Amino acid sequence: MASDDVPLIYSGSDVAYISFGVILLGACGSETAGLETPQPPVTVEVPQEQEIELAVLMFRLQVHADKLWHSGEAQNWPLAGFYIHEIEETVEEIAQAKIVEDGHNISALVGMTSIQSPLRAMSKSVEAEDEEAFAAAYVELVDGCNSCHGETDHGFIHIQIPSSPALSNQRFELPDE
Repeated sequence: MASDDVPLIYSGSDVAYISFGVILLGACGSETAGLETPQPPVTVEVPQEQEIELAVLMFRLQVHADKLWHSGEAQNWPLAGFYIHEIEETVEEIAQAKIVEDGHNISALVGMTSIQSPLRAMSKSVEAEDEEAFAAAYVELVDGCNSCHGETDHGFIHIQIPSSPALSNQRFELPDE
């Protein structure tokens, strides 16, 4: 090795300062020195509001209603209250979406008493932990759904009281304490 070829030895702090300098040069030095051509700003295309698919929202209602029934049947009132809330949120989403299909104002129909009244009665039955009142309110809810389906020329979609859970991976009984 020639005397001019002295190996460089850096301490940890030297490496940190050198690394910081390289990063700093990379971050601001090259553009300001004119070494790179400035890039045009990135434009992000924001999609237009997506059309709401009513069948997806109705499926959500159906799943929550199924779980509501089984929660009430198991007298798991906190869970039943949760599913009432989920149904109310979905109904609200439909109402606010201003959905009109085949000339029928679906958003206005879900806000009518055929669904709202049974939900209120169901909430009261859950608060009172009254299984009989719950079952009666659920029948009213199902009737309200079927009435709306008939009014919108979808009477071929007939809802009924569930005989078994649609999904088998949820336990509806209160957990053992």
